[in-house]
Amino acid sequence: MDDTSATARAYQIAAWRSMSETEKLLAFRDLCASVDSLARVGILLDHPTATETDVLHHLATRRFGAELAEATFGPTR
Repeated sequence: MDDTSATARAYQIAAWRSMSETEKLLAFRDLCASVDSLARVGILLDHPTATETDVLHHLATRRFGAELAEATFGPTR
């Protein structure tokens, strides 16, 4: 986190430490959903005519590699 000041970093760590386990889990879930949404937007920018199945295939390729994605979804269209 070279772009974050020591003061801001200390504040963030204190905030994380003050959170309950449930709050941390919910924050993590929300972060994962945001990453998923951004990945989907990127895929649709690269493949504007992609169907939902195509998007899932591209997501699987990014996350797990082409071999597993093709085993699951078949060859890329």
